[in-house]
Amino acid sequence: MKLRILTYILFLTTIPAIAKITVATSLTDFASIANSIGGDRVDAFAIAKPTSNPHSVEVLPSYMVKVARARVYVKVGLGLDGWADQIISGSRNTNISVMDASQGIEVLEKPTGKVDASMGDVHPEGNPHYWLDPANAVMIAQNIYRALLAVDPDGSSYYQQRLSIFRNDAKVKSATLKKQMAPLANKAIFTYHSSWPYLPRLLVCELSES
Repeated sequence: MKLRILTYILFLTTIPAIAKITVATSLTDFASIANSIGGDRVDAFAIAKPTSNPHSVEVLPSYMVKVARARVYVKVGLGLDGWADQIISGSRNTNISVMDASQGIEVLEKPTGKVDASMGDVHPEGNPHYWLDPANAVMIAQNIYRALLAVDPDGSSYYQQRLSIFRNDAKVKSATLKKQMAPLANKAIFTYHSSWPYLPRLLVCELSES
C-alpha cells in the first residue's frame, strides 16, 4: 500500500506544469481583464500604476526588463499610451505579440479637420478612455481572447468559457449600473478631464468638461 502511494506521489511530481502566458498591459484595468479571460493559464501585469496619469508614464529600464519576458502586450491604443512603444522596443523581445485593445470600439469625440496643440487636450484618433464603459470591456475581453488564442491555441476552450462568463457578468453589472445611474438621467455631468463620455451612454446624460 505504501509503495502504491509513493508511486502515485512520484507520478504527480513528474507531470510537467503548464507554463503560464505572461501578458503585459499598459493599464491595470486591462491586466484585470486579461487575468479574467486567461485564468490559470495567464499571468498578467500592468506597467502604469492605478494612480498614474495614463497619458504620460515615465519609461524606466525596469519596465523593459518586465516586458522582455512577456508573450503578449496589450495597448490601450488611440494615441493614449504611445510611451508603451518605447518600452516594447527597449525590451528587445522579438517573441512578443502586440495588440491594440481598441479594435472594434465605437470611438467617440473623433475630431474632424486639422488637430494641433493650440486646441488643448484633443486626441486626434478620438477619446481613448473607452474602457470605462462596461459594454466596451466586453470588446476588450474579446480582443484579449483572440490575442491569447493566437499564442496559446491549446487553451481555446478554456479561454472561450471564461470569455462567456465575463460577458455574462458584464451584462449583469451593466444592468445594475444603469439602475444606479437612473437618477442622473437628463442631468449634466461635469468632469475635470474628458475621461467619461463613454459611460453616460447607459443613460441620456449631458457630459461637460470643466
